[in-house]
Amino acid sequence: MLSGLPEKARPQVRGILTLQIMVEENGSSCLVSLRNETNYTTRKWHLPENISHRLTWHHVKKKVSVVLAVKFSEKGAQFLRYGIEGLNREWKPIKTW
Repeated sequence: MLSGLPEKARPQVRGILTLQIMVEENGSSCLVSLRNETNYTTRKWHLPENISHRLTWHHVKKKVSVVLAVKFSEKGAQFLRYGIEGLNREWKPIKTW
């Protein structure tokens, strides 16, 4: 997904990139929206193309919208998948890697 980001630039990126991705039953992906709170222009990442052509999901039972945040720090990139949880319907990280 981040392959459009030049290798030399990766260690300098800081901040959070939040993506909403539509995942089809066949595992294909489409970028629906994004919020860039990083110090790097997303235009250079070619995100719509990279997500549509390179990001494939496995074990998809039905069409789903995924909210994913990528947190960039001096330690690297941390991925957080968000979902709605509990009676209050609060957004919380449901998976981190």
